[in-house]
Amino acid sequence: MIRLSRAASGSRVLLPVVLAALVVGTAGNAAAQSSSQGGTTKPAPGAPAKGAPSDDAKRKDAKEQPKVETQAAVASQRGNVPVEETAHKPDEEEEAKRAITLSADIGFTRMDLGAFTNTLAFDKTGANGVTWSLGAGLRLDHIKLGLRWRVFDTTEFDFWSFMFEAGYTLPFRPVSPGVMAHVGYVFDQTLQRPLYQSSLPGQRLTVLDPDIAVRGVMLGGELNAAYWVTKVARVGAFLGFDLLFLNRPQAGLPGSTFPLADDIRSKPLYTESGNGLGYTFMVGLRGAADIGF
Repeated sequence: MIRLSRAASGSRVLLPVVLAALVVGTAGNAAAQSSSQGGTTKPAPGAPAKGAPSDDAKRKDAKEQPKVETQAAVASQRGNVPVEETAHKPDEEEEAKRAITLSADIGFTRMDLGAFTNTLAFDKTGANGVTWSLGAGLRLDHIKLGLRWRVFDTTEFDFWSFMFEAGYTLPFRPVSPGVMAHVGYVFDQTLQRPLYQSSLPGQRLTVLDPDIAVRGVMLGGELNAAYWVTKVARVGAFLGFDLLFLNRPQAGLPGSTFPLADDIRSKPLYTESGNGLGYTFMVGLRGAADIGF
């Protein structure tokens, strides 16, 4: 009886040990099976997943992305052309610095052949009329050099002139004021009878006009202002004044079917030459075009 009780007591002690070993073994097998199938453990709540960017990296990327987009927009607006290449690109609306210039004008003129001194032996020396001209020259930035042909068409006489002119235009836009000086040769084309009527005999219908010539030098200048319509064309007004240094050679007697009276033959127009210091005043409109080179 004593042996049976000891055996029963020993089995009660070993039973809990066996049960604990079985539990530990089962848990170990489950862990090994999960590891062999490639499973991953679920991260703890609030912890970042493995390989995911941190919050600092996300904020940095968010700041750099608008900067990249802004640079792309600027490059697109500039046509992908660097700033250094466009800095010296000329303005398409700016006129050429050097050009061949052509011009024409028309206006009113008051011309007096002997306003200051007069020994021309004419009955009158002044008349009003129209003037026009054509010019061509060279423009070097704001400096102009050229030649001009001008006509003075008045009620009493017509004169032509050929002039050399030089001027300077102030660098203002779109209206450019300027000054011009010129010197040239002037000569008559037509002298009307009222200019020397007192030197003709009475039989007008039977008289050939005497051969009278007036020529000389003109010296003067003008003020002008031109509006740049385009980079090659401009239009504006001018105001000019010239001094006339004129000479009249001795004229031949008029032709007549009747003998000329002595009082006609002795007229200063036929016996001596004459001189005149006069002027011409002009105001009008001018158009010009430039051919740049």
